[in-house]
Amino acid sequence: MMNDKLNYRLLRNDEWELLEPIFREHNWYLPSPLAAVAAVAEENDKIKAVVLLQTVLHGEPVYVEDGSSADLRKMYRLLEEQFTPTSIVPGYIVLATNDKQSKALEMFGMQKVEGQVWMKVVKPKVN
Repeated sequence: MMNDKLNYRLLRNDEWELLEPIFREHNWYLPSPLAAVAAVAEENDKIKAVVLLQTVLHGEPVYVEDGSSADLRKMYRLLEEQFTPTSIVPGYIVLATNDKQSKALEMFGMQKVEGQVWMKVVKPKVN
């Protein structure tokens, strides 16, 4: 069994800058602390590990009635116009459920991200 000398805690909003070197080194986007919470593992006041739970916008579900001429690009553009320079999230993701959606999303300029999507529904304890 490992001798765990690490201190585990949640990072306070006023400590968020402690994450900047790690995120810069990995070329990751550091979300606003208004849209995320960070758990850190520290040793001698140095962050050795970090996990973020962050707000992510999803661009689905998508419904188009069969035979409809609805232009999804126009619909997504309307949504994208809601982003401002002060938005606390950098963009959005879409979980495509079929090849037709994937092809359309690629045509819209979205980038396919490799990896797996995992989900967990958390049921908070009721006191």
